[in-house]
Amino acid sequence: KALTERQLELFKRAGSRRGEGSMMLSLAEVACAQTGPKTSIDVAKRAKTLLGEAGDRRGQALAALVLSKFYLAAGEVKLSIEAADESHAAFKEVHDRWGQAHATSALTAAFWTAALSPATASAAGGAGVGTP
Repeated sequence: KALTERQLELFKRAGSRRGEGSMMLSLAEVACAQTGPKTSIDVAKRAKTLLGEAGDRRGQALAALVLSKFYLAAGEVKLSIEAADESHAAFKEVHDRWGQAHATSALTAAFWTAALSPATASAAGGAGVGTP
C-alpha cells in the first residue's frame, strides 16, 4: 500500500491523470480488502473520473468493473448491474474480449444475487427476478 501511495503522489506531481487514476484504483482495491467495499467506492469513482479525463477508455471500463464488484459486496445490486453494464459497453468499444467476459461475469453475479433475494430484486428494479 505504501508503494502505491508513493507512486500515486509521483503521478500527481507529474500531472499524469492516467497514472493517478490507475494508482487510485489499486488503492481502492487494497482498501476494499482491508476495510470493506463502502469505503472504497468513492476512491474507485474518482479513479474512473481521472481515467476518463486521461482518455483511457479501457481504464474507465476496468474501474467500472471494480465498482460493480464493490457495489455488489455492499448490497447495492442495481448500482452493481449499472456499473457492470457500463463496463461491458466500454470494453466492447475498445475490442477487449477479456474485459467483456469479466463484465458479463459481474452482470451474472449481480443478476443471480437479485434472483436469490426478493428484497434485493425489488431494490434492483425487479432485475433478475424469476428463472435466471
